[in-house]
Amino acid sequence: MFRKKSYAILLSLVLLLTGIMVFPSFPTAAKEQIIPVKSSTVSGSGLPDMTSRFSYYYNPFGRYGSPMTSYLTLNDDETITRVEADQNSSSIRIEKYDKNEGKLLSAKSLDMKSPWEGDAEPPLENPIFGGIFTGDTYNYVFLGQSNPKEDDAREIIRIVRYDKDWNVRNQYNMYQNNTYIPFEAGALRCTEYSNMLYVHTCHQMYKSEDSLNHQANFRFTLNQETGEIPLSDQHYTISNEKTGYCSHSFNQFIAIQGQDIYTLDHGDAYPRGLQLAKYTGKAGGEMGLPDAYQTIVTFPGEIGDNDTCAAAGGLAVSNQKCLIPYNQGADKTAPRSIYLATVDTATVGTGTPQITTLDTPADGTTFGVPMMTQIGAEKYLIMWQVYQKNGTVMKEAHYCVIDAAGGTVVPVGKINAFLADCQLAVDDGGVVLWYTTGGTSGSLSAPTFYELDPYNGKLKTTKCYSKKQLDTPVLTMVYKKARTIKGTGPKGSVIHLQFKGETFTKVCKNGTFSIKLPKRYAKSLRFGAKMTIWASKDGYDDSEKTVAMVTTTH
Repeated sequence: MFRKKSYAILLSLVLLLTGIMVFPSFPTAAKEQIIPVKSSTVSGSGLPDMTSRFSYYYNPFGRYGSPMTSYLTLNDDETITRVEADQNSSSIRIEKYDKNEGKLLSAKSLDMKSPWEGDAEPPLENPIFGGIFTGDTYNYVFLGQSNPKEDDAREIIRIVRYDKDWNVRNQYNMYQNNTYIPFEAGALRCTEYSNMLYVHTCHQMYKSEDSLNHQANFRFTLNQETGEIPLSDQHYTISNEKTGYCSHSFNQFIAIQGQDIYTLDHGDAYPRGLQLAKYTGKAGGEMGLPDAYQTIVTFPGEIGDNDTCAAAGGLAVSNQKCLIPYNQGADKTAPRSIYLATVDTATVGTGTPQITTLDTPADGTTFGVPMMTQIGAEKYLIMWQVYQKNGTVMKEAHYCVIDAAGGTVVPVGKINAFLADCQLAVDDGGVVLWYTTGGTSGSLSAPTFYELDPYNGKLKTTKCYSKKQLDTPVLTMVYKKARTIKGTGPKGSVIHLQFKGETFTKVCKNGTFSIKLPKRYAKSLRFGAKMTIWASKDGYDDSEKTVAMVTTTH
């Protein structure tokens, strides 16, 4: 049974203890189909949604997580696919870049309201982005919409399946899951094993007896072969830690080791700490309920106070330990240090967690939420951003590498880089890659890719650019005696003039240019002479090459 408190405390602390049990129906699997997504030209990209000042991905003193909006995949052909959601415009950008040059090769855009052309489903009114999962065979986009009337017949979550080229293959719809707002004040993360997709996320629920819409975690599974979302493996009602329930749950992680499934939640009430759970179900089937669970780190403060002075950074499970990086400060304004909590996989539920301090901020600074990814056989990279104590981001990040037991392989190092909510991608050599967009003003910009070899500290920065093509320059006058050719062209571009097999260049500073040919071409600049002209500029494709004919000379 869950613990009960007075309604006065419930109201003041916004706890999550009572609710209405509602049962969803099975989704109907649509017929397999391939439909192209809507395409559009994209020349740059916007920042992830940063409207929430409490989100701890972009605020070192933030209170809760938010859906990850940045995703990156390394392709076999030396290209990079990045996918970024823009909640403000209800769009998802899908862009492919040349890994070495940073050139944008292709771009398309998904409309969250109707994710593909000819979508027969009613459009989502005000779509809420939940997350993206890039699996072995399929890509998935998780979208939702609010349910202010608490209507069991209203679609709450829409799962759209794409192939690896981002063509629509199927769609699954979820109803009746006790949800007022999906993905609220937390994240969505997935993992897969065989045909099963495991989803760990959160939601704001129907009003409970205290007339409040409380928030908690929410998990379900999708059989990728049959399209079934089993009712028996949907967990969305008010419960307790024995069922894997956490409330409020401000961040969610899920991992598989062997066939054992684990979840991690950042709780502020029940429990008030980092909750680790290991499940009875084995990977490849339903998760079921936990057979072991424990609070790894307990946060000080009153039950239900949203500000726990901490942020969960990830969950990795090696063949020895559950590895959990997090940051924490002594109070709401104190600088946050980086910690690593570990517990033996064989003793989850009963083992004593070991806490290691990885990094302590220098005077006047603090640390953001750590990020973790596996970079090789039982090796894990952890990275975190440095901020000024007032919350201003610095172009400095720290990192270290740990082993399967949580021991240090590479001590803490520093790099001149920004981080984002983008999950780190890893190549076959253990080099990690991520990207950032925009700036502190939120202005649009093309992404900057960072590549780090954590073993030698080598950092490579690639500023990407779009395929936007320059306008073709135009000749305006040829001065035969002065052997000078004048014209107009794109401002700041380099004008290339090819004449008699030789190429001459000139910078088009203010939209005009003047090129003087050598004396040996004095007789060649006559009526009817032909020359080829084009423009180039960093960040753009060259203009079309055109052949110009001399028609007037002076």
